[in-house]
Amino acid sequence: MAIPGYDVPEKAEKLIADSKALIEKYKAEGIAVPAAPVKATVLQPVGSAKSQADERLRAGLAALQQQSQQEGQPESGTATDAE
Repeated sequence: MAIPGYDVPEKAEKLIADSKALIEKYKAEGIAVPAAPVKATVLQPVGSAKSQADERLRAGLAALQQQSQQEGQPESGTATDAE
């Protein structure tokens, strides 16, 4: 596999040698060798865009209905004193 800019074997070998030297330096100094970040797996959407939109709509309507039911009920545990 050719890395752009390192097509000449001497440049590629120098890059490898420098990398190995840096790793040895880290080991000698007791520094942890940095690792490349791991990309988190992304969940693939299930179903078509229409079915996903329908599901979001149902969830939104259910939340709205639950909110309106809670607003219709008097709050329990709170007493108001009219003096």
